[in-house]
Amino acid sequence: IPACQDTFNAYLVTSAGISPPVKSVFNSDSSLRRFVAMSSFSPDGMKYVTTSFTNMIKTRRFIEIFDFNLSSGKLSNPIKLFNQSDVNIFNTEGAVFSPDNTKLYINRPELVQFDLSQMQVYNTIDTLFSNFLGRLNLARNGKIYASAPSQNYISVIDAPNEAGSSANFIEIGPSLFPNVAGLGYM
Repeated sequence: IPACQDTFNAYLVTSAGISPPVKSVFNSDSSLRRFVAMSSFSPDGMKYVTTSFTNMIKTRRFIEIFDFNLSSGKLSNPIKLFNQSDVNIFNTEGAVFSPDNTKLYINRPELVQFDLSQMQVYNTIDTLFSNFLGRLNLARNGKIYASAPSQNYISVIDAPNEAGSSANFIEIGPSLFPNVAGLGYM
């Protein structure tokens, strides 16, 4: 579904094949949405988040969250969480939803949490960790894991459905020794 400029394409994939694309078009700020850095769906498939940048040196970047209609394949209701004037959105390496779909975690380079159940999502930002981490991944056990680049461990958000510090971010989590993590895991 990644966007190039103003159009997002969604494809239904079944055992019968791949359907023609369902297009969602957004005209505002399309000149800024040139490349998608990363994107992720919520566990229930009803939300979609993407980070976009304007050129290969990533000088202008923003993060948007959309509603996704599972029946029609259409995106709607874009909310810009950060825009190009926010200095801390460069090098965004991860965005992932909590298992209950109520929280969004973004690594921008500090790890932040948004409460999606609130009307003014942007105003719910809570910083959980102020150092750079790599990719964020929601695991089957309901925890979110983050790579700690050049370290021999990965970090953990132990209770990602909880708000703020109750989410229990653990910087030094499972050991990777003798290996070290990169931006992904290893």
